[in-house]
Amino acid sequence: MLSEDDKWFAVGLRFMGDGFNPREIEKLLELRPSSILVAGETWTGKSGRVYGPATRNVWCFNVEAPDAVGFEEKIQLLLDVIRPNRDALCRLTATANLEAEVFCGFGSGNGQGGDTISAASLGELASLGLGLTLDLYPPDIDERPLDHQQGEQDVPSDGHKPSIHASSADTAAPADAH
Repeated sequence: MLSEDDKWFAVGLRFMGDGFNPREIEKLLELRPSSILVAGETWTGKSGRVYGPATRNVWCFNVEAPDAVGFEEKIQLLLDVIRPNRDALCRLTATANLEAEVFCGFGSGNGQGGDTISAASLGELASLGLGLTLDLYPPDIDERPLDHQQGEQDVPSDGHKPSIHASSADTAAPADAH
């Protein structure tokens, strides 16, 4: 459980859908994934639970930085890594039946806090064809959506993005709300 003043931020690049082969993205972007799921295959989560089979392909790259580093700095670290392959990334994000996004997760021990993402960063993400997903965790949840140590992410067996969580249960939005 997080202490009252603790906060964590997680940022990752994620591709999901049927219109791509997740095993080919590493070559295309010259970027080793933190995790992949292949439609029709099972996978094992951090806790050892077996999930699946996956209903769609998923490719994830997690930004490696301390948990307390905010969204802006982690997004800049991600952009520094993907800029050299901008053309390949833009071709990939234009692929039909493919969701391309930067995933931002946040949690705090007291349920409060936030961060700012600059207009420049948002503009650059948009120019690359990348959406932005925010996943907010209530204070009683200490699980990070992107596991930096193991490079593995538990993804629901239906293959959909995790729900957006707010700091109180009565304001939580369903997973398909975004």
